Amino acid sequence: MELCESAPVQTVAVSGSRPAFSGTPSQPRLARLRREIGDARALWKAAGFRGLLRQYGWRLVAIVIGYYLVRDVTLYVLLPFLVGRWLIS
Repeated sequence: MELCESAPVQTVAVSGSRPAFSGTPSQPRLARLRREIGDARALWKAAGFRGLLRQYGWRLVAIVIGYYLVRDVTLYVLLPFLVGRWLIS
């Protein structure tokens, strides 16, 4: 009995694709980050989420979870706490 065999994976080459954060140390961090975001957008359009996950791996998942964790803690915990403290005092 043979298990499900996956279809061959087609890779899509995106012009100018580089490994994550592969800039020179002299390059400003913000400029490197903007370039990487642009590369990720181009990869998303060319290969979809699956290609993006292949290129950036689980680091992408960790960044998305971290972003939403910080955003939600700020919106639903920190801001109500500060407003409540301001109203009580």
